[in-house]
Amino acid sequence: MKIQLKYKVHDIHKTHVMLKVAKLWRYYKSELSRKVRTFAIASKGNFARNIALTKPDKIGMDEWKALVKNRLSKSFIISFFFHNSFM
Repeated sequence: MKIQLKYKVHDIHKTHVMLKVAKLWRYYKSELSRKVRTFAIASKGNFARNIALTKPDKIGMDEWKALVKNRLSKSFIISFFFHNSFM
């Protein structure tokens, strides 16, 4: 994905803007992970089709497959639950 716009932000506001962007990025990644897990559980034999249908338009198929593979990996699931168990 390419950066399409540039904004000039005064130094006073830069920290707030970057914190907001980071928060929105984490939310977006969380929503993608939730979507992958939901379809992984719900799909009965149609997993590949369902995952392909949920791919966001701005993400390439190879990137989407890599994200799905990562989000369903045992190491990611363990780290996800380990991290969230202390919150």
